[in-house]
Parts: sequence; C-alpha cells; structure tokens
Amino acid sequence: MLTSCFPSGGGPSSPGGWIDVPQFTYTGQSEVIVEAGIGWKIRFLTSGTFTLLKPDRMMIDAFLVGGGGGGGGDQSTGGLSGGGGGGGFTGTYFAQVEKGIPYEITIGAGGAAKQGGGVTTAFAYYAEGGKGTSSYIGGNGGNKGGNGCNSSGATGHIGNPGASNGTPGQGTTTREFGEADGEDYAGGGGGGGYGYNGNWAGGNGGANGGDGGSTQNGYANGYPGSTVTGKGGRGGNGSTSGSAHGGGGGGGGNYGGGGGGGGHSWTSGHGDQYANGGAGGQGIVIIRNHRVQEVV
Repeated sequence: MLTSCFPSGGGPSSPGGWIDVPQFTYTGQSEVIVEAGIGWKIRFLTSGTFTLLKPDRMMIDAFLVGGGGGGGGDQSTGGLSGGGGGGGFTGTYFAQVEKGIPYEITIGAGGAAKQGGGVTTAFAYYAEGGKGTSSYIGGNGGNKGGNGCNSSGATGHIGNPGASNGTPGQGTTTREFGEADGEDYAGGGGGGGYGYNGNWAGGNGGANGGDGGSTQNGYANGYPGSTVTGKGGRGGNGSTSGSAHGGGGGGGGNYGGGGGGGGHSWTSGHGDQYANGGAGGQGIVIIRNHRVQEVV
C-alpha cells in the first residue's frame, strides 16, 4: 500500500477555498499540480483513502469520470462490425472536506469488450461508467460511441469527441470541471470497419473521439487506442484479405474513453470473420480549491 503525504505552505485560504496545497495522505496513487496564483489540483489515479491533515477544513471542487465502456464485436453483432463503447459519464461537484476524516475514493475500471465501465465515487458523489455494446450501435455514455457498419464496405463512424457537449450522451460537456477550456475526457469509441470480398475500402474517422475503423487489405490488427487523455479507442479495421479477421477495436484512452468496435469482414470463400471490441479506459477523480458552482 502506497501512502502519499503532501505539505502546504501554511498560508491563508482564498475566497474560493484553501489556496495553498493542503497536507494530506492518500493510500493510492495521486499527483499534485500547483497552479501559480490560482491554487492547486490533486489527481487521484487509483482507488484509495484520502485524509486531510491541514487545514482543519476546506472547500473543494471535485470532478469525477466513470470508466469507459467496451466496444462491440464478434458474432453478437449479427453480421455487422461492432459499435464503439460509450465514454464514461462525468460530473463536477462542490464538497467540504474535514480534517482527520477518511474519504474513500473508487476509480471506475474500464469495461472489457461489450461490458460497461465501472462507477467512480468520491466525497459522496458518483459518476457512472459508459455503456458497453454487443451490437453495431455505439454505447451511450458521457459521449456516445460511434456506430459500426451496417452495410458492406462502409466506414465505421467516429465516436463523439470529448470536446463536444455530450449529445447524444449525457447532454452536458465532459470537459474538466465543466469549463469551456478544460481538458476533455471520456470520448466515445469509434465503430469498427467492414470489409467485403476485397472490393471496398472504407475511410478513417475523424479526431477527438475514437476514429471509425477502415478497411485495409490483409491487416488483421485493430487501431490502437488514442494516446491522448480521455479519447476513445479507434474502431478495428475490416479486412479484405481471404480468411483474415477484421481488426480488434483499440482500447479507450484514459481517462473514461470508450473502447473501439471490432472490425468485420466477409469474403465469398470464407464467409463472415469477426474481431473483438476494445476495452474502455479507466476513470479518474480530480479535486481543486473551490472555484465554481456545481455542474452535474
């Protein structure tokens, strides 16, 4: 068990809460970010117990991201490529933290292929995980996963970007602390591509959310998950080569990204070939000195 302890400068509180980094312990993995002249943030990367040592109490903003849902794939899609998993739901809340009280923080796990993401909890609040999908329809979530392909040779759809307003997901922004310029999280996974008898080539999807899968001759590997925080995984390729399977969906980017949908292929000599969807990305909890009103 890892216990982290961070000191503060012992200064006064700001109008929005304690401005110096508080003294605290945490039994999981965390990191402190100091924002000069503004305050601080603490990012909780794994589950654990947070205990405030100084000051006696403080007001905080808490931003929660649920785990991303897993992408769809294999025979359960009914002869179609898999849809992308939904990005985790998010929420921004206000809380008062008291010295010496242990606060349990649970980071929602990313969902395996076709499974929903885990619930993130902290300071009596929670953020649900994104929905997994076992069909070509993208899972719902903070940002909805892109649909797979329901026709031969078609392109997988992009997942909704974390930078969007969340429609048709949760209906509000998934940016950090609900702010217009905050880092974006929980992108939806991209839908898988569909290869048909070697005669079609689907295009790539767009950025921000997970890319849709494309069709590439002979490639059986799915696109990897995005390396950008919070983005959804790319959908797997559909294959146009003989018995090659469509590519597996990429894993969702941390934090809260939905997994990409698995690719699908069909050839006259080998029939339908499938690949699994990718897993979703884990959630996260971030707190800071109080600055905003609650955004749910």
